[in-house]
Amino acid sequence: VSTQSTWGYLNSLKTEIIALDTNNLAVDDTCKYANCGGSICQNNLFKRTEAAANLLEQRIAQSTAKNLLVFSHYPTDYFRRMPRVLEALKTPKYHVEFFGGHRHNVDQRSTVPISPGNTWLVGGGGGWGCDGTEQGFLLGFVNPDYTITTKAQLVDYRSCCN
Repeated sequence: VSTQSTWGYLNSLKTEIIALDTNNLAVDDTCKYANCGGSICQNNLFKRTEAAANLLEQRIAQSTAKNLLVFSHYPTDYFRRMPRVLEALKTPKYHVEFFGGHRHNVDQRSTVPISPGNTWLVGGGGGWGCDGTEQGFLLGFVNPDYTITTKAQLVDYRSCCN
């Protein structure tokens, strides 16, 4: 099974982007839709999620970036089942910004903190469902001094969820 996790370095921004395939965190919900069958799907997702955790740890050990932008379909509260990932995200070696979705809201309140880094739930915007009243999207900026700032752009809940 090949991993779907990957990374890239943006030299001009001194920032590395790391994408994590972590669908094993909701394996039962995911595999019920798979044509390959339950045990094959579960095994594939387990391997991909382990590869994602290994990639994250490898990039934290080897990166020369100032910032790490890490994203996954799932927000940090799902990683309670993978404490090694939560601990890796708390590295003081870099500034880490983590973005996860799955739930349909934009907030920092419903996620597990990764201090000294930041974590965002970025699944809001209407459409499929509105799990919360904070609908919209997130703006992120890499500033000239290579610091990162983020700002939620929220819209009237009723415009997305009526």
